[in-house]
Amino acid sequence: MLRVRREAPATIPGVADFKLIAVDVDGTLLTSKGTISDRTRAALRRAVDGGALFAVATGRRRRTAEPIVAQLDLPHYLVSSQGAAIWQDGDLLEHSHLPAANARAALDVIRALDMAAVVLGNAQDEDALYTFGDWEANDRLAAYLNRNRQFIRPLNGASLEHDPVELIVMDTMERLERLDVALTGHPTPPAEDAPAEGGPSPVLPLWRVIFSRNQFTAGGAIEIVGPQTSKASALDRLCQRLGLTAAQVVAFGDNVNDVEMLAFAGMGVAMGNSTEDAIAVARRVAPSNDEDGIAVVLEQLGLA
Repeated sequence: MLRVRREAPATIPGVADFKLIAVDVDGTLLTSKGTISDRTRAALRRAVDGGALFAVATGRRRRTAEPIVAQLDLPHYLVSSQGAAIWQDGDLLEHSHLPAANARAALDVIRALDMAAVVLGNAQDEDALYTFGDWEANDRLAAYLNRNRQFIRPLNGASLEHDPVELIVMDTMERLERLDVALTGHPTPPAEDAPAEGGPSPVLPLWRVIFSRNQFTAGGAIEIVGPQTSKASALDRLCQRLGLTAAQVVAFGDNVNDVEMLAFAGMGVAMGNSTEDAIAVARRVAPSNDEDGIAVVLEQLGLA
């Protein structure tokens, strides 16, 4: 896995060196009202018209991300499901799934704590939501699944013949903290540490745990993804495809799942509404998502 860079380089690349703009969706591209501001839309258009490449890097599945990105009407790459898949025009370019055997082991841990989970199907079966445990007894998980009821599938042995994208657990913070320890072998690190790394074995981790405290209906959630899955790893693979380096990337994010991406990019920009851990690794802090933060920085950099 790409490690979080703790110290920024002494020099900042020139504007002409920035070739790829990567943006998170929730809390970054979208305002708190769930809209894209006119100023941000126009700034991204000017940047792309000026020759920049554009990528959206989100924890969302492609099905829920693409309708948002389509509002921009820009050519783009889509990094979906926390970096598990890279798409271009509906074509799957790269994927980094959770190995099926590892998913079964994680479900054993979840079962031992009498918790419920959702298993997101393989990128080729991306709409499928396989339920595990008594999810209807969990108000938050039930609310999430009831909004997506048409995609629910029963989990059985055949469901995990293919590597899934990820597992999602929603519960009270106390129960999620117990699960986090059971999955990682250590308590959740403080904000200044990378909170999404670790696993039962530091040498050969079975998975990567993303513990978000304000995602999914403004509550906590744990996502279990492949050991090499992150937005940073996906952007690294995309850069290799495009013949670019990390120094040529400007990335915008706001949350725990953006930490590695912000540290990876030559210019990692945390929104003003970001979590402390995102701000800690960023090269620059922008105004908030409600204050056109993306547009402000792109304009300041001369990219828009």
